[in-house]
Amino acid sequence: MDLELLNSIRTSLHENRERLHIRGQLHLTKSAPAFCDALLLRDLSLEKNVSAWVESKTSFRKIFSRYNQFTADKISNDVPEHYAMRVLSGKGAICSGRNIFLFFPHCLGLTTNNEEDCFGLELIDVWRNVFEKAVFPCARVVLENNNLLTPLPQLLHSLEETTYLASIFHEIGHRVGPWKVSPQAHTNLKVSPFYLDVMGELSTDCLLVQNLCEFSEINTFVTLQRIFWFGRRGYLDNPRSAWINHDNDSWISACLWNEFLKHGILSKTESKWTLQFEATPKFYRKLYTEIENLGHTVLALKTREEQDAAVLSWMKSKVEWKATEGFILPSSLQDAFAECSRLPEIPQFNPILDLNHEELV
Repeated sequence: MDLELLNSIRTSLHENRERLHIRGQLHLTKSAPAFCDALLLRDLSLEKNVSAWVESKTSFRKIFSRYNQFTADKISNDVPEHYAMRVLSGKGAICSGRNIFLFFPHCLGLTTNNEEDCFGLELIDVWRNVFEKAVFPCARVVLENNNLLTPLPQLLHSLEETTYLASIFHEIGHRVGPWKVSPQAHTNLKVSPFYLDVMGELSTDCLLVQNLCEFSEINTFVTLQRIFWFGRRGYLDNPRSAWINHDNDSWISACLWNEFLKHGILSKTESKWTLQFEATPKFYRKLYTEIENLGHTVLALKTREEQDAAVLSWMKSKVEWKATEGFILPSSLQDAFAECSRLPEIPQFNPILDLNHEELV
């Protein structure tokens, strides 16, 4: 059944059909495995607009050449099979607001070591929902208005294009460097899944900002969603640590906040914070060099215990850790999240329609 559904989805995508029916057990990254029934709408016009946007400022070839500098095994110059989708109607975890993409064949519980077997669906309208109901409102609460005059309107103007562009090269970022995880990790990389996920996501974020330097919207997108969405999840239940001890995306927010403070990129005014967005690209470049060097050190270690110890030691140098509690949110970030407590941590997503999928597909 899973293979039948997988082949059906892939055929629909290759034939450029606009509507895609997914009905089956899905293993999504931020939800427990659950049955989902959803009708997705592929946004072909958005895909074309993003391609034109890239070619108007640089080119896919140039960006790929930058990513190829970070790997000995050259990656393909073909744009990955990653599609822009909207949830037209549906039930289940795909509509919960927790998940922003589907990565196949893994979300069907299937595995592969072949890059050509992998493809993804980015849920563009779920991302918009997150930004409109959580990220942008939190940024306005925590950061100075003057600090947001340029980056927020710029990102808002091209939010869906930026989201899709970031998703394409997010997948490319997972294919290069010592922390690569797609289609499989390095054979001698034995670190525990949580540590690998932390380093893999952090590596991909740094490469996004660095390699898509013509698009300042990417820098704003990465920075704001890390802090004001991923970081806040679980805060109301656990104001000391939120989810940073078990969710890799959430841990990164605490790391970035501390590093921004350390490097003078983030500072407190009378009542709000100022974040120097123009200084963050240089910061991400330096951070990538640091985690790349750590990755090569880890790859030289023979056992999982040694590799885990090296990564954990580095993580403890970035975020406060106590033996009885694990990692702890920076106190100033706890205060910032408290200011946002009236806003949803994970905004509920409601599909635009409630349809009978069997009759439509």
